[in-house]
Parts: sequence; structure tokens; C-alpha cells
Amino acid sequence: MNKKKVLSRINLIITIPLIIILSKSENSIKLTLNPKKISSKELIFLQNSFLKPKNQNSYNEILNKKITEYSGKIIIGNPPQEFEFLFDTGSANIIVTSNLCLNEGCENKKKYNSSASKTYKQIFHIDEFVNDLIRNPKERDKIYVNFGTGRIKNYLSYENICLGNKVLCANQIILLEAYELSSIPFSQVSFDGIIGLSFTYLSINKQANFIEMLFEQKKINKRLFSFYFNINDNKNSSLNIGGIDNNNFIGKITWCDVISENYWEIKIDSIKYDNEIIIDCENNNNICSGIIDTGTSMIAAPSDIYNKLDKKLQVDFNCNNINLLKNLIIKISGVEFILEPNFYILKIPDTLSYNDNCLSAIMQIDNMNNNGQTIILGLPFLKKYYNIFDRDNKKIGFALAKHI
Repeated sequence: MNKKKVLSRINLIITIPLIIILSKSENSIKLTLNPKKISSKELIFLQNSFLKPKNQNSYNEILNKKITEYSGKIIIGNPPQEFEFLFDTGSANIIVTSNLCLNEGCENKKKYNSSASKTYKQIFHIDEFVNDLIRNPKERDKIYVNFGTGRIKNYLSYENICLGNKVLCANQIILLEAYELSSIPFSQVSFDGIIGLSFTYLSINKQANFIEMLFEQKKINKRLFSFYFNINDNKNSSLNIGGIDNNNFIGKITWCDVISENYWEIKIDSIKYDNEIIIDCENNNNICSGIIDTGTSMIAAPSDIYNKLDKKLQVDFNCNNINLLKNLIIKISGVEFILEPNFYILKIPDTLSYNDNCLSAIMQIDNMNNNGQTIILGLPFLKKYYNIFDRDNKKIGFALAKHI
């Protein structure tokens, strides 16, 4: 009898691939991220899943505008095959589109050809891992991974994975070869694969976890990495693996304990809109948490929190009321992190009228499968605050990002 259980990611929105230029210091690898403009197809699968815009016609117009995305050079195998991947703190496996994938979700993507690589090793059965797979004695093991409304079906293999021009490599790491991608959302996105940066609990096996394997192979001294997202699309952002770049933030770092080793999840004390409390987790029995997710382009909240915020925000599609909006304040570890309206409002240029269209960067999501109040803090929060992920000490650090 086949044993079946799917690996699930926390959400659907995946919009920050990274174009990378690498420089190496003694203790860490710094990746410079160069933004590019792409069509905002990524927003389409908000429409197909969780987001419920008040003005559907206006929302459909936004789908045809331009947003900023980042993509990252990854090298797989020998001879090298080059792909564009995203780096995702909400998942923990490495997935690449395989040349075996022929359905609609695999179109417009570079595909990994295992038969062309000398370092490829097929995994027929993986003895160390039996829970989250489809097993048939006569076939290769298959892994199903859920991404919100989407699903990826994968074979397993061992392969060498490198960042940039082989500056930082994990050798013989477990790779998920995607032989089927659901059309929604994957036909709407341009990336070729995903590198998950979450804990090993979410990996199919320890050897499938990129950060863990870099550390075990002594490629990095610390299981630590940090992101800097510049609010200016004409300037670089960066990912630092193995260290922190002090030039990317000002002031002190606020360290927060990770309360789960499933995701990068921390306790939230309260959420306020201006001076009005939306949810208070310090003085009642609410269990509030936030998942810090570089793979989410928005802030996602359960319906009760979302509805309260939506009543307050009332973002005008033509951006006429932006100056009337107030700050969103998220209190974490006793410190108030302030998001001004320019961080939680998406401004998308209208090339016909030469004006901006506006959309709230806060969306509704109700599939977290827990009993508490969990929000996902994606790019709107992470652009304001430099973010540090420390696996060794199970902490996340935040500091005010330096935008020059």
C-alpha cells in the first residue's frame, strides 16, 4: 500500500527571486541582488486564492502593470546548467523544473536535464525518509509538495548545487526534480526553481536542506543568513549567507526567539493601526505569531485581523487618500515596528495615464491550520527592516534598514 502525505508550504505568494553577484569575505558570502521589472503575473494567483479586492475591475487592471522582482543565478551539475531560483524562508527543499515536465505549469521555464550531468545520481528509494512520499517498489519514490492552491510532483536525486559562478556550493545534496507543476500558479511565474531556507523539519531529509548542508560541508561557519531589500528599485538589494552586513542597517538589532522549528515563526505582542489596537496578545488569551517569509510579496492575515484592517485602510485605487492613511504598528518582543503607508501600499504605475494605481499590500489568508492568530510578514515588512535568520541560536533579528 502506498504511503502518502504531502509536504506543505505556508502560503501561495512567491515573488522574490534574486539576481546575484557574489563577493566572498572570510566568514560569509554576500550576494548582491539586482532588481528588474517584470509583468505582475504573480498577483494573478492572489485573485485565484485568498485576496478579495473590493473593486475587481480595478484589480484586474493592476495585473497588466509592472512590478519589481528579483531573480537569482543557480548552477546545477557538471557541466553547469544555469537557472533562476528564488530564495524562500517559507520552505526547506530545493526544487527545479525537470525536462520530464511537459504540462502547462512547466512552460516558459528552463529545465534541468539530469542525463547531461556527470554529478547526477538517481535516488530510486530513499530509506531515511518514508513519511511524505509516494512509494511503489517498481518505481522511483515521488514527493508531492503543496504551495497554497498549487502542487508540485517530484522525483529525487543527488546533485551539486552552486550559487552564482560556483562561489558557494553544496555537493551531493538531495534535489527535487519537478516532473509536474500545477498550472495555477506555476504557469504564471517565471522562476525555474526554489531554494528553501527554513528548518530541516520541513525538508524531506537533512541532506535536502541547503543551509544545513553548507554548514556540514564547512562552506559556512554559521548557520545564519540575512536579507536586505532596498525600497529603491534602481539600487541593489542583498542576501548574506553566513553573516551580517552592518552597512545595510542602522541602530541596534532586536532579537526575537523562534517559537517553532517548522517555520521562521516568532511571537507577536500586538498589532495597532495608528493608536487603535487591532489585536492585543499581551493582555488576553490570544496566541499571536508572525511567520517571516521572504517568499511572500504581501502581509497575510487571518480574516478577523484582515477585516479590521480593511475597514481602517480603505485604500483608494486612484491613490487619492494615501496622505490620510496611518501607520501600521506591529509589536514584537516589546519593540514597536512601524510600517508607514508607503510600505504597506502597492503603488503600480499606470503607463497610460502616467499616474499610480494603489492596492493594499495586506491580504486575507485562512489556511494556516492552527488555533492561534498567525500573520505572514512578507516583503512590505522586510523592506523596512533588515532581517537576520540565526539557526544556531533559533532567533530572528530585525534592525532598521538603511536606504540610501
